[in-house]
Formats: sequence, C-alpha cells, structure tokens
Amino acid sequence: MASWVSSADRETSVENMLKRFFLYQADKHADENPSVEQIIEYSFKKLTKKFGKDGYAKMYYPDKKYTDYSSEMQDLLDNKQKFIEREMKFVPLLNK
Repeated sequence: MASWVSSADRETSVENMLKRFFLYQADKHADENPSVEQIIEYSFKKLTKKFGKDGYAKMYYPDKKYTDYSSEMQDLLDNKQKFIEREMKFVPLLNK
C-alpha cells in the first residue's frame, strides 16, 4: 500500500528547521568543543545536502506549503551570509 506524505507529516517552518539543526549539530559535535562558526558550518553542509538544489529531500506529491518551505530553504542555502545571520539567532540557546 502506498502512503502519501503531506506537509502535515513533515517540517514546513524554515525557522524551526534551522533551530533544530543548529542545536542538533552543537550536541552531535559537543566532544569537539566546536565554535559557533563550526556549528553553523556543520548545519549548512547538512541542510545543503538535504535541501539544496541536488538534495536528497524530494517531494513526490505537490503540496504548496512544502513547496514554499523548500523554496525558502533553497534561497537561504544559496546565500550563505544570510544563512549565517539566521543561525546566529540561536547562539543564546547554547547556554541553556
């Protein structure tokens, strides 16, 4: 039986995804004591691999909400400085 995945079943908030990846990468690489810049670079690379132009995250069923999300994410990944600025908002969360 085929299953359909819609935006209800996946993340459609760029802000939530950026925050989640930032905190995950900080935790994943905690042994290395990474700088904020390194955490952001880890996030950027992983998100680019997943959501970049040739990323592995695919949409097989047209869904406007996810299309908008994907487009915003790709635009952000195409502008690394903008990506860094958005990720910097999550730095205060590292101290909690």
